[in-house]
Amino acid sequence: MEKEEAGKFTLNTFALSKMGHIGLVLLLLSGVYPIIPFISTLSARPLLIAKLMLVVVLIILILLLDSAAKKAQKGDLLNQLKKIQTREKFHLLPH
Repeated sequence: MEKEEAGKFTLNTFALSKMGHIGLVLLLLSGVYPIIPFISTLSARPLLIAKLMLVVVLIILILLLDSAAKKAQKGDLLNQLKKIQTREKFHLLPH
């Protein structure tokens, strides 16, 4: 695949990020109700705190990737893809 074609293909795959957003909303909606009884004893439940922190980390990662994808769609493709790529799997950029 040529570099320009690969860049367009990558931009089109960012549309799949909507599934990540929908999954995140479902995670939050389905997770709030079961936690309500444990709010008063939250400090005594370290595993629940760890789970909540992992959800926060997941939200931050999704927001960072979404931000880079939006900047890439505006025209800063190569610089933004450098932030979110894995070197072994993406061959549009030089190693």
